Amino acid sequence: MQVVLTDNAAKFVTPLTFATLARSPAYTDGDFWQASHGKPLHIALGEPADLLAIAPLTAHTLAKLALGLADNLLTATVLASNCPVLLVPAANPTMWEQPTVQRHWQTLHQDPRYWAIAPGAGRLACDAVGTGRLAEPPDILAAIEGLLRSRGQRDLQGQRVLVSAGGTP
Repeated sequence: MQVVLTDNAAKFVTPLTFATLARSPAYTDGDFWQASHGKPLHIALGEPADLLAIAPLTAHTLAKLALGLADNLLTATVLASNCPVLLVPAANPTMWEQPTVQRHWQTLHQDPRYWAIAPGAGRLACDAVGTGRLAEPPDILAAIEGLLRSRGQRDLQGQRVLVSAGGTP
């Protein structure tokens, strides 16, 4: 497992913490263009990836992805990869409900490469109540496991399915 932290993420939880948990380096924007890498780091991280999971996905990173911007290691790695990308947003409810944020969210939903777990509702860290909570860790792990098994293929896409639960009186 490889870890990429945005500058803001590194202010919240240190790269050392992630490196210890992942048992591999945690990369930051400071590592982006270091000469010690054989290939540019975003290429070295993106090309062999089987899955990218972005959790929590901020409104800022969501906008960058929707617009195809690559101005940091994380967004450049996404653009340098071909694997499925799991998006797990978290935001204050007022921020999450902004029309521009919702347009970016819908834009990525139209791209078959992007998969998402919608934010939950409840009390958030800012004490606001509403939609914007980060999905629960077991749900994130289940989505990751499912995407790794399916390799991001949508098994029934384009198919019409009838599900019956038995007879009716």
